[in-house]
Amino acid sequence: MKLKVFTIEDRVDRTATGLRSVSVRRKGRKVTLSRRFVSEENIKKDDTTFALLAFDEDSKQDWYLTIGNHRNGYKINGHSDKSGKGFTLYFCVGKVAGELLDTCKIKESGTFLVAENPTEFLGETWYKIITAKPINSK
Repeated sequence: MKLKVFTIEDRVDRTATGLRSVSVRRKGRKVTLSRRFVSEENIKKDDTTFALLAFDEDSKQDWYLTIGNHRNGYKINGHSDKSGKGFTLYFCVGKVAGELLDTCKIKESGTFLVAENPTEFLGETWYKIITAKPINSK
């Protein structure tokens, strides 16, 4: 007999609470950053913080995210969350949300882990969005 034992550590909740993740919605055309990602990377909503998304054309579905002083990027916005206890940061990406979801064959929305270790490319710090295994998708 060969058993693969699953423990609580193997569980991934359908809500991305506490995970380093981003959620992408086709209808709202936006990318929402998880509280953990915002906290770990010290992302602020101010006039100098913008996000950029990039698709690696050499891969099948690798997407990357960088946040910083990119005046040609997507402005970081925020609002109080449903519980009223926190603040949610997001940025609107227009049709790019659909393109990201299309590469993953997702119809409406998806939540994806964000790599902890960034990649340096052309002087920027890029975080890989793990699209191969969405946390949840609709």
